[in-house]
Amino acid sequence: MMVSQTFNDKVMVVHYLSEEALRHLFENKICVLHVRQFCEQAHCDKLSRWFINHEALTEYNYVMKREDSVKSIYYGVDRVGVPYNSTYGDDHQKGIYYRSALPGIRALREASHPFLSPVDKLRLLLDECWPQGAKVANFEGKKMFIGIGRIMRSPLSRLSEYQPHWDSVPMQYVNLLEQFSANMYLSTPKSGGELEIWDVDPIPTSVIHANDPDRDWRAELPPSIIVKPEQGDLFLFNTRRPHAIRGFDHGVRVAAQFFIGINQDKSLSMWT
Repeated sequence: MMVSQTFNDKVMVVHYLSEEALRHLFENKICVLHVRQFCEQAHCDKLSRWFINHEALTEYNYVMKREDSVKSIYYGVDRVGVPYNSTYGDDHQKGIYYRSALPGIRALREASHPFLSPVDKLRLLLDECWPQGAKVANFEGKKMFIGIGRIMRSPLSRLSEYQPHWDSVPMQYVNLLEQFSANMYLSTPKSGGELEIWDVDPIPTSVIHANDPDRDWRAELPPSIIVKPEQGDLFLFNTRRPHAIRGFDHGVRVAAQFFIGINQDKSLSMWT
């Protein structure tokens, strides 16, 4: 395995996944696992066009679930695919999510042809590398969606830079040991669009969903780690650490994304 480490050993750069690299990530010894050239350029170009021109492109809101309410914030990211967080407190939206889950996975697979879908590729590798295995999640007894498309354009990109955020499924839905994000970058701007992440202990789920979105977290957090993705790269990181996306002045940032949860038995679950 070819490995280089930078940023005080908090970013591990590899050329393929391994159990060793995943353990560094899952045990929070590093902040980012960076897999170079996970997807071929021709495949990235093909899927970028498919996501950007998709007829179902819509806003992708950040959602916090309170005891009796749901707070939704738009950070300038659009999406193709229905995210699980859109179902919080909404039975109608939950029905839409589950009905579209498997068709969404299969649509990305068809759009990738003749390449292997990057989502299929990663979930197969995770299952092969991780001793306890990896599978598509089923928090409520039904197969869930994986592989949402995330599209960010320059005019609104500063919205994601303004405020660090966290991602964590509320414990009323599933009790995970940890939650990570897998981001496969299909298109990246020449400058800007970096992942910004803070090397602090992962925030508990209960604290995340009680967070005040207007709190000035940048003034309270230590200096961040900034990592620039290139087209075809894969980033994995703990979503319970504060993170943000740097803005950019030109171009578009397109990624296929899903979450990875570590279950109580140490097996992995994947969903979006």
